[in-house]
Amino acid sequence: MKIRQTLTLIFASGLLFFSSCLKDDPNGSNTTLFYGHQDIPNINYYMPRPLLKTLNDMDSLHFGENPPKMLFDSCYNNDTTIVFAFSNHCFGMTSLSFKEQFDDGTKVSSNTDDTYKFMTENKRWEELLNDTLLPIFFDTAFNGTTAKDPEVLRHAYIMGKDPDFTLYYYEVLKEHQQLQPLNAIILSGTVVYKQFPIDTIKPVHDRITRDSLPNDTINNDPPVVNDSIVIVYDSIPQYLTDVKMGVKTLKYFPKNNTQAPTIPDINIKSFDTLFIKTSKNR
Repeated sequence: MKIRQTLTLIFASGLLFFSSCLKDDPNGSNTTLFYGHQDIPNINYYMPRPLLKTLNDMDSLHFGENPPKMLFDSCYNNDTTIVFAFSNHCFGMTSLSFKEQFDDGTKVSSNTDDTYKFMTENKRWEELLNDTLLPIFFDTAFNGTTAKDPEVLRHAYIMGKDPDFTLYYYEVLKEHQQLQPLNAIILSGTVVYKQFPIDTIKPVHDRITRDSLPNDTINNDPPVVNDSIVIVYDSIPQYLTDVKMGVKTLKYFPKNNTQAPTIPDINIKSFDTLFIKTSKNR
């Protein structure tokens, strides 16, 4: 056990060196990031290194403490064969469902809540931790008792600098072959907003004079008084652009003695546009 802990700590030190290759990590040495009122897992330790490196090489990891608020019900590609649905929004995290339909009519799907339930049944979570297949975030020698808590699988996590975002999570994919792969997912892109007017303000100039108004406190410029109507705008998410979806399979949980295939290479899907269905309570 001491040998394993020593090797783990050596590996962790190596990760700190490797993480210098990654882009603008705001808290590279911490296992969690503090965004708003939420602690979310640090992507550099929570996601597999090969997947991180692939997305980083594509300039598709968006770090930052001000990610877009994913205030929409779902996003989907142009023929709706791929749909991401969001619920229980909270700053920095969301519950997520995913569906994809292929040309032959077969479908796959996943859900963060279902992934949590699946992994906590029949001691699958304990077995996975013992196999050391998960990234170092899940190693107790590196992350203490937090590493053992499967509750972290209930959510997808969001970081970035509005309008750019990176969303990451784990899924157990339900598919027709019943292979049930455990996948690490990173979804990155940019939110494009649509502005709309919400109010107008017309200055009441007959009640004020230029002399009664203060100068600009920064540049000391005199005030500008005119009869223009001021229009106040708000904005809503309209679509996502320049989207990259990276998938890394870690393990299969096949049903009915199905033979598990060889773990595939990292799969990257690109979307010029994912359309948005705005939340009803927006």
